[in-house]
Amino acid sequence: EILSGLVGSEMCIRDRIGISTMVILLASIDIGYLFFQKRELQKVADLSALAGAQQLGRSSVAPGDACPSSVIATAEGNAKVAQNFSGTVTASCGNWDPVAVTTAPHYRGTGTGIVPNAVSVHVSRSFRSFFGAWASRTVSAVAIATTDAPTAVFSVGCLLYTSPSPRDQRGS
Repeated sequence: EILSGLVGSEMCIRDRIGISTMVILLASIDIGYLFFQKRELQKVADLSALAGAQQLGRSSVAPGDACPSSVIATAEGNAKVAQNFSGTVTASCGNWDPVAVTTAPHYRGTGTGIVPNAVSVHVSRSFRSFFGAWASRTVSAVAIATTDAPTAVFSVGCLLYTSPSPRDQRGS
């Protein structure tokens, strides 16, 4: 009888470990799903801000002018139509200047004497839990694109082999 009690106790412990493992696994999948959705929203924000900045570059804007409606329409339209985004999209013009605005993201709204040179896009959307409706999270992303030339550029390359020049082959 003592032996049967031990076997039942061990079974109960194994069941609890199995259930705990499943709960952790499901929670991990849920968290991974939210990270995936965050990356998708960042893609929407990035592409929409770039579309708005291109339109801003084509517009003639004077210091202190309001953001042209075509810029807002282009940025928001890119998200909703081109990328089939169904969440909330807010676009605005501003000025990106890392010298005047020393704190990240180096962006400020337009005002007196400020020429808009950038577009900021904020997107957000609510997502249900991957495994049920018990939790809903709002995920958001922000992107800023400027009409100015890039201030820093990098490239990635790979060099495995360099062929000798014809001069090296002649022995000169």
